[in-house]
Amino acid sequence: MFQDSGRSKRQKTTAAPFQSSLARNAAVKEESEDLLRKKIKDEDVEQLLEKLSTEEYAKLAKYVTGRGMKFDGKAPKDALGSWHGCYTTAEDIDYYFEYEDRNPGIIATLVMPSYFNRRFTGKTTRTKSEAENSACRVFLEDADVLDAAAKLPPPMESIRKFTSLSAEQKKILREKGLDPLDIHRQLQQSVYMGFRELGCRNDRWDEAS
Repeated sequence: MFQDSGRSKRQKTTAAPFQSSLARNAAVKEESEDLLRKKIKDEDVEQLLEKLSTEEYAKLAKYVTGRGMKFDGKAPKDALGSWHGCYTTAEDIDYYFEYEDRNPGIIATLVMPSYFNRRFTGKTTRTKSEAENSACRVFLEDADVLDAAAKLPPPMESIRKFTSLSAEQKKILREKGLDPLDIHRQLQQSVYMGFRELGCRNDRWDEAS
């Protein structure tokens, strides 16, 4: 009992510095992201266009926050939608449910074409909605789904904000006969591709591995 008490005290004394270190690291990363976002906006347009032709901007991916996803507190269908939105590169939702009537009850199977055409069958329930939620829970508890969730790239909205252009840059691009929206999309794509080197997962990268 005495030894356990001593170990507990040692754990308590080391926990605070460790938590403080995590907080400092998070603050530094947030500051780095803000500085890099500002740096992109301050970038000379000629340099920006030159870097776009290389993989230079892909190196900035590690500074964009929001990698990985947790399902805690989310409704099963909402968690599925969020996961699918970050994992798949297609704009349209391609997953769907198949149903099997049981007397009494109903079973739903979640079909995921963009995720190796995998199928997730839930338990027999009373209603179609409950059956869909049951199938979603099977999906959300799958080991590989959880691994992919932990390695998802940030939402595209985070990357859009990170790579936003200044009004002056947009003006200069238009004077050069270039579409700022197109350049911004290229910039987003360049940064996004950097997440592959960081071990992130999406449907295309999984197929290629």
